[in-house]
Amino acid sequence: MFRSDLAALRVRKDVNELNKAKYTCSHARTRVDFPDGVDNMLRLIFFISIAENAGTYANGDFTFFVEIPKTYPFHPPTVTCLTRTWHPNIDASTGRVMMAILGKEWRPVLSINAVLLGLQLIFLEPTIDYVLNPTAAEQLHQDPVQFRNQVQQILYGGRYYGFDFPEHSRQVEKQQQQMRLRLKRSHGQFDESPLYQESPLCEDDCSMVVEPQTVPIERSPFLWKRKRLN
Repeated sequence: MFRSDLAALRVRKDVNELNKAKYTCSHARTRVDFPDGVDNMLRLIFFISIAENAGTYANGDFTFFVEIPKTYPFHPPTVTCLTRTWHPNIDASTGRVMMAILGKEWRPVLSINAVLLGLQLIFLEPTIDYVLNPTAAEQLHQDPVQFRNQVQQILYGGRYYGFDFPEHSRQVEKQQQQMRLRLKRSHGQFDESPLYQESPLCEDDCSMVVEPQTVPIERSPFLWKRKRLN
């Protein structure tokens, strides 16, 4: 049996564990797709959606390309963020992602499920370990509150620090809700609904993000293109 076959068998086992909800997070929704179909399980797409009011990256929706080496699980996957974001552990230019278990702390007993959980955690609890964006890391270290405000602003989309960032639909929807509420108040109308209420995912988001318990194994409907990293 070829090494790639062994790696694919291990990935299938990992996905089955994910389907059993062994690795879940109440503040993030996830989905796993296979862009080349189930015949090639060494290339995966992770979708991670951070819940509203879940910290610095609340209302953010992020897509990751995960490449599994043929020597897996003895060597870690390579992870690239396809959604440009401002994060200490993510290179804003290339999308490269670094965290402890993707480097020297990787062990064969770990799995892609652990990688998925790790990706959730770096958005829920960002740190300045394994820095790939020194400017973001310095901002987080100097003033975490200001850093959070900066990230929330970037989620609206636009050009910051020389990069173009995409808008996140749930973040924009939240802003529009706040603007409508302020407009009602300015006209003497009262809305009993809270300013920050749990907003449902938009239709497009729902098609991409599901609860970890129901991770589908299917071919991605999108053609994912990424810049090859040297």
